[in-house]
Amino acid sequence: MVTKIRPFMDNDADLLSALVGKTLTISNCQDYPEEVLSFMMAYFSPQGLKKMAKDRSIYVMEEDGRLLGTIARKEDHLLALYVDPDAQGRGIGKALVDFIEKDAKDHGIPSLQMDASLTAETFYRNLGYTGSEKEYDQHFGWAWRLSKTL
Repeated sequence: MVTKIRPFMDNDADLLSALVGKTLTISNCQDYPEEVLSFMMAYFSPQGLKKMAKDRSIYVMEEDGRLLGTIARKEDHLLALYVDPDAQGRGIGKALVDFIEKDAKDHGIPSLQMDASLTAETFYRNLGYTGSEKEYDQHFGWAWRLSKTL
């Protein structure tokens, strides 16, 4: 099996949107109400992903041509880590975070900040992200404001 992380391309949009929707439906449904999940699925539509790619770096991890996960960075903000629920627990999320942290360091960024979902809070804390501020967004729901010095 060949696994690689590469930049998002517009022709990934349909499959990546489906992966994000699947992840939200299966992994995040216990922590967020239907209206938040519905908004996020629309936000990460194929058209939404293509638009986002114009102002941030989006990467995908694929294995033998199958998308397994994605992560993005806009300046010093880590954004949108999603791993296919069928592939969770294999170290894909950690590999994507390691990749984006190295990318940030290579671009002279000394620290990353993020808004971690309630679902992913423990995951990020286990990777060294810290913070105690919890914020509410009317579209995205509750999230933890976390950061890490690289």
